[in-house]
Formats: sequence, structure tokens, C-alpha cells
Amino acid sequence: MRELSGRVAVVTGAASGIGRGMVLAFARAGMHTVAADVDASGAQTVAEEAALIGPRSLALATDVTDLEALEALAEKTWAEFGACHVLCNNAGVAVARPLAETTEEDWRWTLRVNLWGVVNGVNAFLPRLKVQGEEAHIVNTASMSGHLPTPLLGAYTASKYAVVGLSECLAIELADEPIGVSVLCPGAVDTRIGDAGRNRPQGLGPDVPIPSEILDALARGMDAERAGEIVCRAIEEGEFWIFTHPAMAPAVEKRFADLRGAFGRWRDRLG
Repeated sequence: MRELSGRVAVVTGAASGIGRGMVLAFARAGMHTVAADVDASGAQTVAEEAALIGPRSLALATDVTDLEALEALAEKTWAEFGACHVLCNNAGVAVARPLAETTEEDWRWTLRVNLWGVVNGVNAFLPRLKVQGEEAHIVNTASMSGHLPTPLLGAYTASKYAVVGLSECLAIELADEPIGVSVLCPGAVDTRIGDAGRNRPQGLGPDVPIPSEILDALARGMDAERAGEIVCRAIEEGEFWIFTHPAMAPAVEKRFADLRGAFGRWRDRLG
């Protein structure tokens, strides 16, 4: 999608972090934006920021774990702007516990936001994008934890592996449609995901503070607005994989070397 100006972008998890960075990057590119987040006041603040640097921006309170809320987001987007051209399924949370201590409630919350938030976004928007018949693009936010295991973040890692696989399947299924797909796999970015517990629903038990070493790594990470600019470029250039931290390539290469080694050993064993 070479031309973004004048088009419409919807971003979930837009009240802070990478979501906010994407909304502002899209606004600078001349796009109308919809900032969606369960944090309504945060989304409103970001929409106001976007309106100062770009065309119209709308804030909508949206719980991505609720398909009806995503359907309402889509309906309001088309009612307000008449179209949607970029959908960023970006909302995410993290729980930091050893797997042996990760509760059913931790799993439920993590998967409902990180995985089902993407599923619900696709289910609500994709049929409308197909009917619309115009060039469009879907960006699903995964993580480098969707390629590499991250101790203490087992539930988060599992959710992000799932988003990577979902996105790969979606790209294949839409290969003959004018709808592009990207999966965003950032390394450390300076976001508020370490404070995700602020949005943890009541009834799911107490949150556990993210370890300081993870918070410190995030604080030293890439500026979230820079990550948003990278997403813009990827959409313009039709890139499926969006890697904000190419320096992490050796770790992924080691993983695939391990896989190749295992295939070789089993080839020898099975003849």
C-alpha cells in the first residue's frame, strides 16, 4: 500500500506504547485514525495528539476480548469515515511468573487479550474489508517472544507464537486479495506493558509485578514512536515480517540451526 495519505487506520491498544506510536505515525502520514483501547481516557488523549498533527482522529473505548466490542468498533469506523484501510490488532498484556506458578486466570487473561484480541479483530474487520474491495492491510502485533522462548513469560510467549502462526496462515489465505498482512515482532520497546496489570479485570486474582530487570530492559528499549514509523514503512513496502531489532537475528538463526540438527538426527534414526 504505497499511498497512506487520506486513508483510515484503526489501532487497538492505542492508549500507550506501540499503539500510540502507530497512531501518531499514521497521522503524520496523513491518515485518519481511530484510537481504540480499554483505557478510554488514554485513547482520547492519543486521538487528540493525532488530531494536532494529522487529519481527523476518533477515540473509542474498546475491550478486544469482546467480539461484540470489535464489531461495534468496525461499525463506528465505517459510519464515521466510510472506510478502513489499515487494521492494527495491537492490544497486549504480559504476566511474569514461572509456568509452574502461572494460574488459570493468568492464562485466560493473557490469551484473551493477546490472541483472542487478534482473532476478534480479524473476525470483525476482515469480512468488511473484503466487501469494501479496496486495498487494505492488517498488522498483528506479536513479539520476538513469538520466535524465541522467554523465561518467566511463558503465557505471553505462547500467545505470541500463536499470533505469528495465525498471521502466516492469514497471509496465505489472502494472497489473491488486495489485503496485505504483516506481523510485528518487536524486541524491547519503551512501553507500558510492564504495567499491564492496571487493566487486569477484577475477579482474575492479583497481578504479579513484572521483574525489575524486564522493566529496565523495556525502559532502555526503542522509542515507541520509532516503532510506529517502522510499521508505516512496512505497510508501504508490503512487508510481512516487521522486525524492529535486526540485531536479534543470531538468536533466531540458532533456534533454526537447532531445528535442522534435530531433523538430521531423526532422519538418521528413522532411515
